[in-house]
Amino acid sequence: MIEQIIANIYRVEIPIPGNPLGTSNSYLVKGHNRNLIIDTGLGEPESMEAMTAALRQLGIDLAATDFFITHLHPDHFGLVSALVGDTARVYLNQREMDWLDVADRPDDFVCFARSHGFSDKELTMASPKFSVLATSPRRDLGFRMLKENDAIDVGGMHLRCIETPGHTRGHLCLFEPTMKIFLAGDHVLPATSPVLEFMESEGWEPLRDYMASLDKVRGLDAELVLPGHGNPFPGHRDRIDELKAHHERKLNEILSLMQDGRKTALQLASLMNGTVRNDSWDTVPLLGKIIMVGDTVAHLSYLETNGDVRSQVAGDQVIYYSLVESNHGNRRA
Repeated sequence: MIEQIIANIYRVEIPIPGNPLGTSNSYLVKGHNRNLIIDTGLGEPESMEAMTAALRQLGIDLAATDFFITHLHPDHFGLVSALVGDTARVYLNQREMDWLDVADRPDDFVCFARSHGFSDKELTMASPKFSVLATSPRRDLGFRMLKENDAIDVGGMHLRCIETPGHTRGHLCLFEPTMKIFLAGDHVLPATSPVLEFMESEGWEPLRDYMASLDKVRGLDAELVLPGHGNPFPGHRDRIDELKAHHERKLNEILSLMQDGRKTALQLASLMNGTVRNDSWDTVPLLGKIIMVGDTVAHLSYLETNGDVRSQVAGDQVIYYSLVESNHGNRRA
């Protein structure tokens, strides 16, 4: 589906085969001399077919087109290597570029999963499923690093960059102040809460950064949000308030679940309300389970920094226990 947002910007829905989200959004901006594609969609034949049809229908010449990638998840960058022309610029944040080194080491994800409750048998049997984690764009794509307040001028718009770490550590949004359009990537979604990046590293606390990023963009004078998934929507402040409340509820739920004893992140994720879109935890694919566990670890890290939770290594697994003495598990103010 192609939807014209304003005069020079179009939303194209790109299929994500086998994913409950169904589609991701690619935004195509037509300019006088050059065009800009904001996120490309997944690198699958069905996705490529949708993108090719949109480019043909809109008359967009890839030889005169640049690319802006909000973050390096396959459903947002997967097609870029196939679409980029010889003169194209591919815009990205440096912290996201650094993440490619992690994406090229799928064994790190296996180690992470093992330490948070998954068995060696599960991980060995499903090891081919981790190949998606190692998918990355070619390194010779002419990457241009963008940071806070850098801008791209295209199609009569002045698109200002906003760093919004949380969903990933180098997530970038764009804001057009005159038209009051906020291109949000996966930072603010209309119907779901984005999962938080889950690979631990020194100085990185995804939930803390995500909440701060929400506060940052809440102050924007935006009238329309163009998200990475779902339909465009107004009222970004209301949605941000809902997202912050969601995470507060999730923090308190984790503490409640720990009131009857110590647990791994896997055990907690399997028990949480709203974690499972499928009929039961057992039907969730392994990769989906690891992503959900990672999001749980992001919340546990936040709680541990706040002094509400403590972790310890038992054998080769990380065990968490609550320091909040309460029957309902609510956090200390």
